[in-house]
Amino acid sequence: MLNRRLGCVVGLVMLSFIGQTFFAVGGGASQSTPKLVANDSVDGIGAVRLNARIDAAKAHPLKARGTPIVLGQRVTVAGDYPFQDSVDAVTAMANYYNNVLGGVGANYQKGIPGRPIKIVACTSDVTAASAQNCSNQLIALHPLAILDTLNLTQTLEYAAYAQAGIPVIEATGLFPSAMSTATVPVVDGGCLTSGVVPMVYALGTKKYKRVAFITSQNLITSQLCLNEYQDVPNQFPNSQFKFFRYNTTAPDQLATAEQVVGWHPDAIIEQTSGPNCSQFWSAWKQLGYKGQIFDSAACNSSTLFASGKSTVVGNIFNFNLDNEQAPTSYFANNPLAVLEFRMLNTAFKDYKPSETFTSLAQFNATVFMWLAGVLDQLAIHKSPITASSLLSKVRSGQFHQPLRVPGPNCTIHVSGLTSLCNYTNDLWKLTSVSSNGTGTWKLIATAVNTQPEFMKLGEGSSGSTTTSGG
Repeated sequence: MLNRRLGCVVGLVMLSFIGQTFFAVGGGASQSTPKLVANDSVDGIGAVRLNARIDAAKAHPLKARGTPIVLGQRVTVAGDYPFQDSVDAVTAMANYYNNVLGGVGANYQKGIPGRPIKIVACTSDVTAASAQNCSNQLIALHPLAILDTLNLTQTLEYAAYAQAGIPVIEATGLFPSAMSTATVPVVDGGCLTSGVVPMVYALGTKKYKRVAFITSQNLITSQLCLNEYQDVPNQFPNSQFKFFRYNTTAPDQLATAEQVVGWHPDAIIEQTSGPNCSQFWSAWKQLGYKGQIFDSAACNSSTLFASGKSTVVGNIFNFNLDNEQAPTSYFANNPLAVLEFRMLNTAFKDYKPSETFTSLAQFNATVFMWLAGVLDQLAIHKSPITASSLLSKVRSGQFHQPLRVPGPNCTIHVSGLTSLCNYTNDLWKLTSVSSNGTGTWKLIATAVNTQPEFMKLGEGSSGSTTTSGG
């Protein structure tokens, strides 16, 4: 889950139970009313319908039938980019959607299944030749759209898809050019979101005078992000900003942390993940750092406190928590999130039982569900399902994406970044740590539908195809 003005705060709207009747359980069985915990006005269009379908499917799974809707999927799988699990996660989610939830336009009230979605995935390395091979393979299959998930050659392929009349739905825009292509909706800003937003908040909103930024020195993705960050500090001439690089394979991060603390920053922005999260938290505790720490949402609450549980509680902020990274208090107070998290777990367990999915793969599964929800809205309103109708629908309102805070919005256009759908970046603050190491978080600010303080960013193997569903 870019460039929000976090100084403009809107209150958290808690999810509530609503007393409306939606779908009765169908399939020719006895009728009952699903238990609804969603609200489309809060959670995005289609949230109530998905809620009802999940609930009804517990007793009466409904299998999709008919002509499948074909979606291409593009993923980079090479070297530092082992993103095969994003293919597997989307495949598992599509199988669950087809075999349990009934497919696109399913009507549980009458027991009528909808159309299945077929995923045709093509994986490639980062070369232009491999990217072209994939785009050629997918274009030849005439899919309704391309779901781009962690594709590092994304912008090399847009022209070919556009010429073929096939829209691209970008799960994660990795470059400003990806988010400045008006015909390509982008669901999440990737590292631009996780890096730029904390930078803007620390330098612009909080006006800290010395801000340190930590990122990896040996992950190519971090270098790509770093290229895009360089211009941001220049827009705050009254502040000092310094980048620090760390080695992801180091046994601990104390040496890097000592360099950072030795620079005496007022605030630290860390873009870390996995075991490096707990390594840095232990280091901050050991060094007694008491300034503000901004985490870029790559650490979940369990890894965050695996070491040094008591470190600087109250001064840790995490941006745009989503998927399993969401704070425990978000799930505890959000029955819809609990329901949808169980849905993902069920899909992965039933269709890929031997695999453990990364948070990025889980995110891409939720993007698939968002896109399926948009298609579903076309179907239930008897609209034709075409490339143009899909793009038009995507931009017509906020549609629900499971486990996002809140749903994507493709109707807002930002100068230079016109295509971003998920125009949110919530700020959570750690308020306490329990004895088992999990954190309690408080929502400090949301930036829904607010304009940015600024945005001025510059563009700083053969494909393999697999098919599932339908």
